[in-house]
Amino acid sequence: MTMLDQFYVELKLGNEERCSGVVVASYLAHHGANFYCKNKSGRTPLDLIEKENLKKMLKTLFSPQCVFCEDEVATETFFPCKHLSLCKKCCPPKIPKQCLKCGQNITSKNSLEGPKSSKPEVQMLAEPPVNRTFEDKEMQTLAEPVGEYKITALD
Repeated sequence: MTMLDQFYVELKLGNEERCSGVVVASYLAHHGANFYCKNKSGRTPLDLIEKENLKKMLKTLFSPQCVFCEDEVATETFFPCKHLSLCKKCCPPKIPKQCLKCGQNITSKNSLEGPKSSKPEVQMLAEPPVNRTFEDKEMQTLAEPVGEYKITALD
């Protein structure tokens, strides 16, 4: 088994894609390359992947790093731009005025924390949750899945 075969198997690709750019990209990311680094045109390596299922799988396997320390996985999402850019340690308690990635004014933030596990594949973040707000002021309900549980809060 070559060093790229491990990534070919993990991505569940067919034989025709065994030495594809996606497999090479996965290998490089595993060894520290950054899928979220933009080139001069403002595009990331993920932007070049056409197959949505592969793009989603790679985002799951290689979560974005904190733009400040570059050591931890980013867990703080800023709204309305929805950029996932800082880890818990680097994010100040007070919400920053502007997003570090795009400069847009920030109205709120969301911290993402998953179950604690020693396995890196379990620690990875698939997608940021979506905040839901309802118009009816009498009865606002917030329901979001958390791990295997669903939390519902009534105001």
